[in-house]
Amino acid sequence: MFLIADVWPHAQRIAENVEGMLPSSPKFNPSYEATNSAQLNLSGYADSQTEIEIFLNGTSQSKIPVNEDGTFLFENFTLSPERNEIYAISLNDKGKASEPSQSLIINYDNQPPKLITRKIPATD
Repeated sequence: MFLIADVWPHAQRIAENVEGMLPSSPKFNPSYEATNSAQLNLSGYADSQTEIEIFLNGTSQSKIPVNEDGTFLFENFTLSPERNEIYAISLNDKGKASEPSQSLIINYDNQPPKLITRKIPATD
């Protein structure tokens, strides 16, 4: 037989550990590697009841809440010309941040391809 007084210190320690836990890192859904569009939608999933902060080339761009089903969507996310490194973190209501997500590398090129034509000499 055990008394609640014997269990309480352990239960209290477990509760403190749970409260101090970091949220899980967000996960992006598969995306583009290259695009000719300056804006795209980025979606993924994370712990519900958290907020997602998204970074572009190391600079914070925006924060949005995660939906109740654990999904998130950044609509019309604007890319920089050339190479874009995008990652996100989850923030819980205690201000604790997750480890960064895996980075997405997306190359944005809005220049049309150069077409070189050559005259082929006629053969007899």
